[in-house]
Amino acid sequence: MTIDEREEPLRAALADLRAADRRQAPAFAGVVARSVHGQRGSLAGPLLRLGAAAAVALAAGIGYHAYTLHQRRLTVPPEVVALVAWRPMTDALLETPGRELLRQPPPLGASILDTGTGGNLR
Repeated sequence: MTIDEREEPLRAALADLRAADRRQAPAFAGVVARSVHGQRGSLAGPLLRLGAAAAVALAAGIGYHAYTLHQRRLTVPPEVVALVAWRPMTDALLETPGRELLRQPPPLGASILDTGTGGNLR
């Protein structure tokens, strides 16, 4: 059996489906005539579209207003503010002599005596 012989039943079935579709479909000229006549006298279509667009815009506006209203009411509890401002007592131990040397080392070629510590590196 060749490829053409296997395709014949499929081609015949598709041709039958096309013929059935052609019998059920209205004539193109009739569809065009109805659409031209239907658009001239009726305001229901444009009014319906305008109403739908207004409803979408109103829903978007209400959603945006609710979102911004929720954002304005967001407050930080005082406990959180206190935790952010809290510093441990041992922070004073981190203030070591010569700490400025670690934060800003002297430029290359400069003497450690020029850093302002006077050469005192305890």
